[in-house]
Amino acid sequence: MKYMDKQKWFEQITHHAAVNEVATKTGLSAATLWRQYNNDLGFSAENLIIIARTYSASPIEALVIFGFLNEEERAGDSTLVSLSNASDDELIQELARRMKGNSENPKWSEPIIYEPTDEDRQRAKHVSDLGLAAKHGDTDAEQEAYEAEP
Repeated sequence: MKYMDKQKWFEQITHHAAVNEVATKTGLSAATLWRQYNNDLGFSAENLIIIARTYSASPIEALVIFGFLNEEERAGDSTLVSLSNASDDELIQELARRMKGNSENPKWSEPIIYEPTDEDRQRAKHVSDLGLAAKHGDTDAEQEAYEAEP
C-alpha cells in the first residue's frame, strides 16, 4: 500500500467535509472531534473506526495510517479473513497444491494436533444435544465418575 498521511486520508474519505459535518454524520461529539483534529489528527482508535465505517472506508486501513496497527498486523488480519471465508473445497485444494509442490516438508508427515479455541468451547456450551453424545462408562457409577472429571 502506498503511504498516505492522516490529513490526506481524512480529507479523502470525508470528501473535504468540515469537522462539524463529520461529527453530525458520525454521531460523535463535535467538541471531541475538534479537539482530536486539532491535536495533529490524534483521533482515538474508536472514533477512527466510527469515521471509517460511516464513510464506507476500511477501519483497518485507518488504524494502520494513524499508527494503531502496523502493516504486519494488517496482513495477518487479511489472511485470517480470507481463510475463514474460504470454502472447505478451497481449503482442501490449497492444501493439496502445497503438498504436491513441497512433498518433502516434514509438516506433511506430522500428526495434526487440534486445540479447541475459546470460541469453540463457547459454541459447544450452547449445543443442546451435547449431553446425548456417547460417553465412556457402561454403568451409572462409571458415568457419574466420568462426568465428575474436570
